[in-house]
Amino acid sequence: MAEILDRQQRLILQRHKTKIYTADELYQHCISMTKDQPINSHEESILNIIKMYSSSNPYTTISIEKLPDKQLNFFAKHFVEKILSDYVSSNEINYARLRWFLRRLSQVGIPSAVEFCIDNIDILTPAISDICHYLISVNNNYNVDWKILGSKIFYVLNTNVIKSNEYFQISLMSLFARNASLNNASQLIALYQNSSSSLKRKILLSAYSQNMGDWIRELKESYSSMDVWCKRAFIIASTSLPVEERKFFLEHIKDNNLLNELLIKWAKLNLK
Repeated sequence: MAEILDRQQRLILQRHKTKIYTADELYQHCISMTKDQPINSHEESILNIIKMYSSSNPYTTISIEKLPDKQLNFFAKHFVEKILSDYVSSNEINYARLRWFLRRLSQVGIPSAVEFCIDNIDILTPAISDICHYLISVNNNYNVDWKILGSKIFYVLNTNVIKSNEYFQISLMSLFARNASLNNASQLIALYQNSSSSLKRKILLSAYSQNMGDWIRELKESYSSMDVWCKRAFIIASTSLPVEERKFFLEHIKDNNLLNELLIKWAKLNLK
């Protein structure tokens, strides 16, 4: 089965995500997955509070301001880190449940797990997409210096595990494109030249988010050699240029590509 999926669909099975069940085992597994399975009493308390505010929609966003101090205490850093520590110290880590818990934290945007996630990224790598979603969710509630956090993310980007997989790199790089507080411009610029096209696209979108017009100006001459998706990211990032300079540059782009033309029209009108 693995060979067929690899050769015909280019889908590689991952050992930590793959398990073979009998029909009865699968049925029991599906039933169990519909029930909460908190790893300790701290998680149970947090889940009960989230249920209280999201009964009609279990995935709704919950504002921290709605929670009284008595309930916020259950989201304290030492409680949340104890929950995550119990997950990662298990003999066989239940990543499905761990990712589910991270999504619950994202609902509230509570920043208590930020340092734990970054400091333990090696063991949490299978949950990296949920970690990135979580880090985006705490944007307005994380009061520590974001630039320091950005430097930590760049350190993670250079670890062997993350460098071995472009998806992991892109997931982490997307944080800079979606959070202007991660103002690590010099590190983004240093990373650009030797990056893959996919990573370059994320860096260009980060330049748009962080209004890096001075650097974007230096890349104008290399526009024609970019791949199509990098060109689109560059058109978006060009809105950080002064209006007249931007319009002059965009007027001379002739890609004969409908989506690019639409982006150019948008960029000309953008008043950022």
